[in-house]
Amino acid sequence: PAELSARNQLNTTNNKKYLKNISEESLLAVTSFAKWAQGRKASSATKDAHTNASTKLVDFLKRRNKSIEKIEENDITDFFREQKIVETLAFSPSQGVKFFLNHLARKRFVDADMVESMKEVQASFHAEMNKKNLTGKRVPKEGVRRNVLEIGRKEGAKGDKNTEFASILGADYYLRSEEIGKLRSRHVRKHKGDYYLDI
Repeated sequence: PAELSARNQLNTTNNKKYLKNISEESLLAVTSFAKWAQGRKASSATKDAHTNASTKLVDFLKRRNKSIEKIEENDITDFFREQKIVETLAFSPSQGVKFFLNHLARKRFVDADMVESMKEVQASFHAEMNKKNLTGKRVPKEGVRRNVLEIGRKEGAKGDKNTEFASILGADYYLRSEEIGKLRSRHVRKHKGDYYLDI
């Protein structure tokens, strides 16, 4: 079943485009990784994201006229920047790159020492994502705020004031969903006639 899942995932429209005209070595690395990734115990979405990260990486290398065995640290750095993995907090692709690098070392496509240094680059980007995720510095997406307020107003009109207030707190005051559920009356403070949240 893992081999069939890998074949299906590699035959998606985007992956076909990414894999077109890549070196034999790169194709062998990606197909063997896809079989491994699709055979893991994880959700289908996670397995697909890991597989897709490998195809995007070999496509990135192809555009640099490189095969997978010529990959270097700066390729990982530039790939993360081009794909905006940190900015969008794309954790699954980041993990996929790490797993792919491990696979490259395990199957001897790339020197193990080189892979270790590339994994350090990946780990530094991943740590930056963790930090951004904890501090709530997520990149805003177009139209989300407007849609959240609209949904909140509709639910408020139906009598669900909790959802309405939560939408206002999230959209107007930038509170994350994890924080809204933890708010209590003791967090509301008054200063010179203005109310504020002390959290």
